[in-house]
Amino acid sequence: MIKKALAILLALVLSLSLLPARALAAETADTDAGTVTAFEDVAAGAWYYDAVQYAARNGLMGGTGDKSFAPGAAMTRAMLVTVLYRLDGSPETDQPVKFTDVIATDWYYGAVGWAAENGITTGYSNGAFGAGDNVTRQQTAVMFQRYAAYTGRGTENTADLSAYTDASAIADWAQGAMTWAVSAGLLTGTENSALLPDGSATRAQTATVLMRYMSGLILENRTDDYISQFIEGDFGDFYADSSAQLRQSISQEDLLKGWNTVLQVAGAPGESLGSVYLRQNGHDVVVSSLEGTLYNITVTISYGADGRPDGIWTSYAPKEQPQPQSSDQWFEAPVQVGEKELNGMLTLPRGAEKPPVVILIQGSGASDMNEAVGTAPNRPFEDIAHGLAEQGVATLRYNKSTYQNPAGGGATIQYEMLDDAAAAVKLLGSDGRVDANRIYLLGHSLGGMMAPKITADNPQIKGFISLAGSLRSLQDIMLDQVTAAISAQTTLTEQEKSDLLAQNKTEIEKTKTLDDGGTGAILGVPTSYWKSLNDIDSIAIVKTLDVPMLILQGGADFQVYPDKDYKLWQTTLSGRGNVTFKLYDGLSHLFMPNQLSENGVPDASVYNPPNHVDAQVITDIAAWVGRQ
Repeated sequence: MIKKALAILLALVLSLSLLPARALAAETADTDAGTVTAFEDVAAGAWYYDAVQYAARNGLMGGTGDKSFAPGAAMTRAMLVTVLYRLDGSPETDQPVKFTDVIATDWYYGAVGWAAENGITTGYSNGAFGAGDNVTRQQTAVMFQRYAAYTGRGTENTADLSAYTDASAIADWAQGAMTWAVSAGLLTGTENSALLPDGSATRAQTATVLMRYMSGLILENRTDDYISQFIEGDFGDFYADSSAQLRQSISQEDLLKGWNTVLQVAGAPGESLGSVYLRQNGHDVVVSSLEGTLYNITVTISYGADGRPDGIWTSYAPKEQPQPQSSDQWFEAPVQVGEKELNGMLTLPRGAEKPPVVILIQGSGASDMNEAVGTAPNRPFEDIAHGLAEQGVATLRYNKSTYQNPAGGGATIQYEMLDDAAAAVKLLGSDGRVDANRIYLLGHSLGGMMAPKITADNPQIKGFISLAGSLRSLQDIMLDQVTAAISAQTTLTEQEKSDLLAQNKTEIEKTKTLDDGGTGAILGVPTSYWKSLNDIDSIAIVKTLDVPMLILQGGADFQVYPDKDYKLWQTTLSGRGNVTFKLYDGLSHLFMPNQLSENGVPDASVYNPPNHVDAQVITDIAAWVGRQ
């Protein structure tokens, strides 16, 4: 669903944004930037200067001689395990080293023993360690990933390496580690878009990887500390540390209100399920998972170039994945969609040979395949899938990328929705259980907004259904939502309301005039995401389409407006014989019978009581598909 803007936080998606890696020292290490080691071969302007100083200042790497660091020299296997050994505090180990070429008098003996004992290195198949061998970039990635796993850090593999010219040269045994290393920003490739997996890692490169690794660890620890305070109802440190832009967009009180809204849905918070630092689209972000009694909670906190938090975003994850169901009229089969292997469900009517099939596309935010929402929870896409199957229509629904892998990917509408929709079309085109010549699209909320674009990009789609979609921009809809929510506030003076609205208008307008080179975040959302939305002219696109369209709208929807959004569809597509419109009195944004919110003001609490998609809506969709 389209959520309200971050600035008022009544039912919403908090943001997503990110940061350039910096020279951050470990919490127990010397962080005094004034402590400088004068290596004669490390110039102050060198790209690796800060990393070398960091490694030397914290006792992780030393020089190779009197006042020399040898930044261009190759890193050996003995050197690398020694660096990781020091990073772990040089713990004692009484395990004998079993490598045939390592003896007790070797300077690296203790480090190699520690590394072997803890699975950081396994040596060669001939029983040797190869202490003096140069370590390659992919071997470096493997050892750092193993070290991360040993210390309990997340090592999710989320990056797409296809843009690198030599990705195919990565060894099978290093694929996961190299993907993780790129995801975490440890390896960034050369100016020629090459990863050089078999190239020797230099000492300067290793120092840089080390500093980047610790930078991510510091951000993970900071994020964990903030979340621990959130659980106690304390946003003081987070707010004090935050960027000026974030503080101007939202008050500390509203941050707490937003967090409490999250807990109303997810239930009481429990144990941390771990955090992971990632490098995405030139920025840094930490994604943390937290157990809740009803839902698990994902919290993303981003940091600006100055190290201050400048964005926060939350999403829910059901504690159990949806399982295939069946009845005497239909059955379900699990599928995986696209290269991301998104978990999905194909719902098929019994006794129907190659039925028409509808792809279900969720709204904004991190949604599972059922588009589960509220404390019940309600599952509108499950209702639609089962209801359509009872009337002879198959459906495909699947987890959004931002739900199944909140720590991965890029901050664009292409990554969030468009690429996966194309993958779903491709999947159905080769699935003999459905009619590949009768593929339709159903988009809800933001999915409905993107329905014209998805249909235009995928000519196999023979028509689309928009449920509470719009041809207006997301920004214009957000401004309406913000205006309504601010007006409904009873604790603000008229002047405070006016000031808050003006602040939000200013921020929203900024999102409409972005160039390709912009970075950072506005309203906590990366500028890359706003730019990707701005590039889509839904009105122009829909005018070019000649496929059948079904435009549905709930009359009691307080997120997408019958008098603006539904009316714009009618105005834009007037006179088109292949377009059907229907407005349902008394139905909410979820096309469920409307219920009062918990405080009498329209907000997300209306979605908490158990409810179901109105049967007439499902019947109308099935009838429309049947007529095509």
